[in-house]
Amino acid sequence: MKSDNKSQTQSNKSSTSVQANNRNDIAIQTSPALYDNSDGLLGPSSTSLHQQHQPHQGVYLNRSNSHADGRSRSVSFASTAAPSRVSPNDPYAAFRSKSTISLALPTGDAIEVEDEPDQLPEHKESREKTPSPQQPSTRIQIFKRMCIINLVAFSFGIDATLWLPSVYSFILTVRPNDADKYLAVTQAVSALAQLIVSLSIGVFAAKVRSLKWTIVVCISLSFAGNFLYSCAGVGAIGNVGAIIGGRILCGVASGSSGLAMGFIAISTANVDRLEALSQYRTYAGIALVLGPALNALFGLIDVQIGNYQVNENNAPTYCSSFIMAFLSILLAVFLSNKTKPAPNPILPAIEFFRRGHYGPSLIILCSMLSSSYVSALILYVLPDRLSSFWGFSTGVQAGLQTAVYAAGLIGSLLSSYIRDGLGRLVLKITSWKVGVDRVTLLERAKTDGGVSAGAPLYTGIGLEILLGIVSFMWVSLGLIAMMISFGCDFAYDSSQAGTAAGFLIGCAIVMVGYNIQAAVLPTLFSKSLPNDLRVSLTPWYGATVAMGKILAPLITEAITGATPTGGRTGGNQLGGYALALGVSAIGVVTTYWVKYHLSHATAS
Repeated sequence: MKSDNKSQTQSNKSSTSVQANNRNDIAIQTSPALYDNSDGLLGPSSTSLHQQHQPHQGVYLNRSNSHADGRSRSVSFASTAAPSRVSPNDPYAAFRSKSTISLALPTGDAIEVEDEPDQLPEHKESREKTPSPQQPSTRIQIFKRMCIINLVAFSFGIDATLWLPSVYSFILTVRPNDADKYLAVTQAVSALAQLIVSLSIGVFAAKVRSLKWTIVVCISLSFAGNFLYSCAGVGAIGNVGAIIGGRILCGVASGSSGLAMGFIAISTANVDRLEALSQYRTYAGIALVLGPALNALFGLIDVQIGNYQVNENNAPTYCSSFIMAFLSILLAVFLSNKTKPAPNPILPAIEFFRRGHYGPSLIILCSMLSSSYVSALILYVLPDRLSSFWGFSTGVQAGLQTAVYAAGLIGSLLSSYIRDGLGRLVLKITSWKVGVDRVTLLERAKTDGGVSAGAPLYTGIGLEILLGIVSFMWVSLGLIAMMISFGCDFAYDSSQAGTAAGFLIGCAIVMVGYNIQAAVLPTLFSKSLPNDLRVSLTPWYGATVAMGKILAPLITEAITGATPTGGRTGGNQLGGYALALGVSAIGVVTTYWVKYHLSHATAS
């Protein structure tokens, strides 16, 4: 009897992912994920659930837990016991077990955290201040304990977008004839540095046995990179190589952002971990929006230092460098030192391919690459087109880019609501089409755990896939708007304001879709991985995102760049966006292919 109870307890673990939204709760999508159900259609009451003890039947529960601080959590739990026909090496067992947290930052970095043991302070004074694992902390308490490490998310988020409104005009001062090319190279090599570091930084931190000092060194590299970048203008270094080198150092630093999330994971109690990671992601998203706005503020600085002019082109990154220096000092003084083992991601990847069940994961990586490519396209074309086509000042560019990134943040906040609405809509349509009431359809989904051959699009993994498909279609709509705006500009000589407005609306639509994908695709990737390799393979998500950031600016510049005579044509402009539209269409196909592949795999 004791053995049976132990087996049942182990089988009821579920894979969880968290995403921040603008409600006072945390939406936790379990494996399989079910949308929040205000109508009470997804499962029986908590009382009836306690009366059920069937180890191989999916049991769903929606429960709203209210804490003393007024904070609530909307949780859907699933019993995900694997049927007896599933072998221990079944890659789809990831849909049925293993308790993990899958989290992606807006910048593309991701982390997969297994439930860590609570590492609460042992000395008496700290123990009195730290709540026990059974007593969830308030949001304010979590914020106070994690505020120093959350500054890392804030700083990396700002650094990702602060330099963009002024980068084109800054490169123009040292390379006036080929600024487009060097803008593409600058963004690509920074992403390359991020790719390399994201795959190796965890292993390095484990070898030196210190997350703290690894983070401090990386923040210091960001200081050095921003300072070098700022000194690249005429009158100082006067070479575009300093701009590129500075962004490489910043790319190295940003590749380490996963360490900060790992630090949070081992520094919080289990009951507080989701909220702490959610706060970290929220601050990073807000910082991405504030970056261009701070560029406009710092850009008001205009001083002469010897023969060197500090103005709107380099003043923002000067200020950023000193902020990074101050932050590194704060972290060195106040951040506690912790260690966390990290496997080399190369060896688990080899083992993953050796097992032969890599189809769904590779398909999802293709979707990730498509998503990252299109988002990196926006990061490249925004500063280039606003400067070279329409001649907007740096301050105006900063305001316009802030609006575009704010739209993306809204997409991230609304993704859970969009998923809920899609689920209910498809459920109603399916109920009408097959002539079966909605409650019966949901009961069927409970029985098979949401991963059966049907993989219905109104619940479980099918709903996550549906949201991914819709987000890629939304991105395609934004790209079409961008193409139309440029087509009207070249074909009909439309007004500058009208063309720019259409272009910016298209960019905003794309960023909304991308941020929805950033909430969906990491979850799908996590669920497609084998249990024992899931955490160690997560760095490949960040590497795939970085690859998209490398390819997009280089390919787009090659297609849309100036002609040999120095002019631009409508054809080469539309060609770059048409390619991106094709990449987005590939994302639609590959995301739907995930449903097809998993449906047939789980049916066999």
